[in-house]
Amino acid sequence: MGLMKKLISLILSSFLILPVFAGNAMAANFDMGLQLNVRQNTLGDSYYFGGKNEIDGDVFGDLYVLGGQVTISGDVHEDLIIIGGRVIITGNVGGDIRLIGGQVAIYGNVGSDVVAGGYQLDIGKSSVVGGDITAFVSLMTIDGVIEGGVSGNIGAFLLNGTVEKDVDISIQDALNMAAESSIGGDLAYSALLEVVLDKSNVDGRVIFKKFQFEPVHFLYEFGVMLAALILAAFFAVLFPKYLSRFANITRDNMFKSFGVGLLTAMLFVIIPLILMLTLVGIPIAMIGFGMILIFWFSMEVFVAALLASYFLNLKKKTSARKLFIVMAGMIFAYHVFALVPYLGIAVKFVLLAIALGGVTRTEFDYWKMLRSKNIL
Repeated sequence: MGLMKKLISLILSSFLILPVFAGNAMAANFDMGLQLNVRQNTLGDSYYFGGKNEIDGDVFGDLYVLGGQVTISGDVHEDLIIIGGRVIITGNVGGDIRLIGGQVAIYGNVGSDVVAGGYQLDIGKSSVVGGDITAFVSLMTIDGVIEGGVSGNIGAFLLNGTVEKDVDISIQDALNMAAESSIGGDLAYSALLEVVLDKSNVDGRVIFKKFQFEPVHFLYEFGVMLAALILAAFFAVLFPKYLSRFANITRDNMFKSFGVGLLTAMLFVIIPLILMLTLVGIPIAMIGFGMILIFWFSMEVFVAALLASYFLNLKKKTSARKLFIVMAGMIFAYHVFALVPYLGIAVKFVLLAIALGGVTRTEFDYWKMLRSKNIL
């Protein structure tokens, strides 16, 4: 339950960043744009919102960043909160790091805890993390030193460095420990199968816990899968060209699609919340929330189309029957993987965010085409 609370807290905190931006922009350092390059030192909390963000100066306060690509080379003296597609941190952080990102690399030192969600998290060889790491990622590599413990839900965990306290994780693919790695406390892991490990690298106990699937969760996934199959058939017959265009644009830059998807999801939440500030806007906001919920669940079809594009050449004409069969297979695999405790939730979130970003980029590309032809 502790891990789920941290995961929910991480996701909710990401959706609360934009209101923080709006509420504090007038009283702090704030900037936004397609490309931001901040070289000067800043005093107080700082907020940056851009497609590509490069923070080279030191921040004497908290730092909040939203963007498709984020590079932090300056030192952050308090907490660092990031939502981005690709994130590289080479500076030192005095407090916590809380982030959601597609690909995240931390090469500097961290004074306290790291809480991360996304696809990949790498801790560099020269990095020292003063607290704990809690991760909900598909791949995590630790080459440095973690003075606290490690917990979370991880697809593959590669330990080449040192964890001074306990490791308590759920894994899906692999758990590898290099000869020079070490764990100062216990190693407890949940998996489908027990992993063969050199226990001499673990000072404490090695505890294996086999995954247990929940029947209620299974029935829920089955029901949603049936609805997704019906919707997939609808799109395969009526909108195959749109699915092809979506897949090509999304695959062109997956990390950008992930970042755009997160920003779009946050706007979907923020706009109805703003409408609810007025009496007239409350019913509109409630309708909007319902439409957003339906739209979010429909993203599963676009996830299936994206995955299907790796098996079919959607640039060429493909029969609706063939497209549906492959998409149905992807939907089935998607829901089977979703049954994996904790990690299934994290991977679904990443894939849905990528799909949402891809749809947003596709619509924006269509809008630019109409503008170029003076239709709009």
